[in-house]
Amino acid sequence: MAGDGWLDKAQVNAHYYNAVAGEISFATEAGGGSHSIAVARLIGARAGGSKIRVLELGANNCAFARLLIEELWAASGSGENELAGIEYVAVEYSRPSLEEALRRELDEQLFERAGRGAGRVVATMGESGDFEIELTLVHSDANEFMRSSQEPFDFVILNELLDDLPYRAYFTDAGGTSFEAVPRSRGEDGRWTIRVDAEPGGPDGLPPAAVTAHSPESVELVTAAAAVLSPGGMLLIHDYGFAEPFMPVETYAAPPPSLPAFAELAFPDGDGFPRGFFRVFGNESKRVVQVTNDVNFAELADALEPTGTVIAIPHGNAMLNQGGTPQKGDGTFLGEFGELAAGDDLDGQLARLAAGQARIRNDFAAAYVAGRGTVFLDLIYVRGEQTGT
Repeated sequence: MAGDGWLDKAQVNAHYYNAVAGEISFATEAGGGSHSIAVARLIGARAGGSKIRVLELGANNCAFARLLIEELWAASGSGENELAGIEYVAVEYSRPSLEEALRRELDEQLFERAGRGAGRVVATMGESGDFEIELTLVHSDANEFMRSSQEPFDFVILNELLDDLPYRAYFTDAGGTSFEAVPRSRGEDGRWTIRVDAEPGGPDGLPPAAVTAHSPESVELVTAAAAVLSPGGMLLIHDYGFAEPFMPVETYAAPPPSLPAFAELAFPDGDGFPRGFFRVFGNESKRVVQVTNDVNFAELADALEPTGTVIAIPHGNAMLNQGGTPQKGDGTFLGEFGELAAGDDLDGQLARLAAGQARIRNDFAAAYVAGRGTVFLDLIYVRGEQTGT
């Protein structure tokens, strides 16, 4: 924390999660059943009949982990997949969130065994039988965990984690002069001020009236996650953001549509500033705020493409919100994988999505978000069958 009390994005988010912990109550797209069903069916179709190892980074209170395990468990029992079991490692920065997950398990007893761990392992739980389950809850920063882990995994999952990480947002005015949009937050007497300043400087090559964002922390995390995958393994990233190198600044001209009642936003005067790029969420009981932003999926794709196939497609929630029904062939994550069945040609499906992903994103944006290129996206990375390819 700076001497004047202003917190940068990483500091205010760390403060938020440590304060809220197991009381996290906001709904995320990944927390819904439709997302866990689609992920489970994709994993089941990809994995075959082996026992798989899954790593989730940024697991919060492990609600998604439980949903996914239950889906895979039930599908195995009904013969919809051939999995022999799952070893699931759930990593979370907020230890109280993991403690809450353990308390919930001890109360509800989904698994036959559950107990406290030691050190950074908060808890272990599991199930024996025809479908073996091992769930380990690990307290760690995601990047720190990846720096210290050399274990191989078949699947790595990041649900709405990257938007929380440090990000540097850059924009240009109509004349092409570059600036950085810098968010700073300060709390006093239960109220918060979030000030987004314009400071000179930015990367070369950004056209006039454009916005982009860079996060070395995100790139480090996803490349490390890709590196621990077995050949043919999958990295699944779910977040909101954009898949082109930059966006028109007018995309973010309006301030965020919602703001906690105990927070206020301050911006520079004048037009041409991306007021909506950073979003602010809050917890009323704890009186703390969280600052997030759009994820630059293009930056992630550039980092991952040398070692595998990268596909970034719309999640499909905007279609659902407007009364539509995602279905196979529509290019959305929910539609393509929510109804995935045994015997479907998954490799052909992935190849079709990879070839048409830019068109799919553009068509979805035109149909459901008034042409804006920023939506909930799912990035699917398939590691090359040969290491390093």
